[in-house]
Amino acid sequence: MLETVGAGLRPLTTTAIVDAAIEHVRDDPVLYYGIVAPVVLPLAALGLYFVDLVHDYRGDAAEYTPRVLAAAAALTLLLHLRFVAHGALAWALERRLRGVEATVTDAWRRALPRALPLVFAGALLWWLAFFLSFMLVVPALIPFGLLCLSPAVVMSEETRPFATLRRAVSLGWLEIGRSTAIGLILLLGTCVLAAGTALGVVALLELVRTIFYADLSWLEAVLSLKNPRFAFGAFLAGLALLEPVKTLAFALLYVDRRVRTEGFDLKRKVQLILERAKPPVEAAP
Repeated sequence: MLETVGAGLRPLTTTAIVDAAIEHVRDDPVLYYGIVAPVVLPLAALGLYFVDLVHDYRGDAAEYTPRVLAAAAALTLLLHLRFVAHGALAWALERRLRGVEATVTDAWRRALPRALPLVFAGALLWWLAFFLSFMLVVPALIPFGLLCLSPAVVMSEETRPFATLRRAVSLGWLEIGRSTAIGLILLLGTCVLAAGTALGVVALLELVRTIFYADLSWLEAVLSLKNPRFAFGAFLAGLALLEPVKTLAFALLYVDRRVRTEGFDLKRKVQLILERAKPPVEAAP
């Protein structure tokens, strides 16, 4: 974990940053999951509904089109709110690194006024990654590496949209390798969580059928790994579980980069040295 006591903040390796993000979530899951849950849970449920809606299209445009448009509009809104949630997570992490308490309400209250640069940088990242992915996988990683530090930049430095891009790129191009490695580690973790969730649901269903001798053949057909929508839902569940870890990992990468190149922890170190140098205050009689 990035320390705020003793020697102050210290540089970390790539895997140590991921471990630190997991430890932060484990230390205060109510705070971090409380920030993202109102967004990622409806987003996962609506995403699964949208895929199911498109898959079951039977040609009745009069009834089908309004539902698709409503679902698409809700997905767009939730995706934009997800970018704001990233900023709220980065702000909460910064407060905890300073040893100051943070709440879910305060995190959202701080992030909402910064919604424009957060959404601008987040939407630009995914649009560039989406268009470049049609060429090759490698070019799609470039905007990801350059802009993945944007939420931490916005919340820590309170930059405007275009200033956010300049600052994020100036820091991100030095961390393309590590940001890509962190992204791959988190993608692997998402797949593991998705597989574990799917197998857990299947095992629970089998246990219920064995204990109660219930005929659950219709439910087994739906909650089966052979059903692509069930597999997609398990993947969305894995993404939701790792959402705060992902954002905190890149926020810690931002802090680590500034520690390495800008002495981000020097002010904290000097403050601690001065506090230690103060003579002890004697109690009044």
